[in-house]
Amino acid sequence: MAQRTRAFEKQEISRLLEQNGSSLEGKKKTAAQLGISLASLYNKLKASEI
Repeated sequence: MAQRTRAFEKQEISRLLEQNGSSLEGKKKTAAQLGISLASLYNKLKASEI
């Protein structure tokens, strides 16, 4: 189950970054849409190598 959740999370982050852009502003918007902090987004990006 956790693996499925991580796969979905990775897919959703990728989709939002594609939509919002990978600039700092795009990442801020993505984090806000996900309801997480920018630091958490960076941690997820680093962990999953998106």
